[in-house]
Amino acid sequence: ETGIALPFFASTDAPFPVDRSRIFLPSDAPDLATRAQSRDTLRKALDRIIGACAQFATHGHRSLVIVQSNAERELFVRRATAAQLHVVTYGDGVLPKEAAAQFKSGIGQVLVGTAANYGEGIDLPKQLAPVIFFLRPGYPNPNDPEAQFEERRLKGALWPVRQWRVMIEALQVRGRNIRTEEDLGVCFFVSRQFRRIVSGALPKWLEPSYRSTLTFDRCVQETIELLAMK
Repeated sequence: ETGIALPFFASTDAPFPVDRSRIFLPSDAPDLATRAQSRDTLRKALDRIIGACAQFATHGHRSLVIVQSNAERELFVRRATAAQLHVVTYGDGVLPKEAAAQFKSGIGQVLVGTAANYGEGIDLPKQLAPVIFFLRPGYPNPNDPEAQFEERRLKGALWPVRQWRVMIEALQVRGRNIRTEEDLGVCFFVSRQFRRIVSGALPKWLEPSYRSTLTFDRCVQETIELLAMK
């Protein structure tokens, strides 16, 4: 991002056993890009996540749901609460770190927040939330003044920088429930936008855990089968 070119990079494989993780990008994923959405696209995507969270909850598995905006977070909370899921989130005087602490203590079936608050820095090991749903990548609003300034400053170099940022964001989100070699964890990338992001961002050692040819329902079933390993 700075343009500094390092002389070399060194990397090693992680000790984590990849058969204890799955990274799903369902073959029937909706496109949640703003320009591609119809009136009901977002609602249907959230309802699909809510249905899966409810199904996982019946098996004793809790979920972390990460969205990009507070409007999406509030819509998810309303619809999940109506579906009788016990959702933990922040707002109304509750700070994000306080909501996360409540969830870690065992309260709730689903923790939901924005990528800005829960995309990194929150650790949920030991199956505290073995399932993660990441709604869509965090591309900037083109009408945002900061985004417009970047377009003028970086011009043709802007798109690679933004792709790099969303790749890092995707890897950070995926790692919230994989903190030790004993953890079991799954991450669902919900929007079709991730198809050009996730496969290119994964380190080679993690590629065997990636699934992009299964339907959403089949991904849910494989998750239940994986988490039964515990």
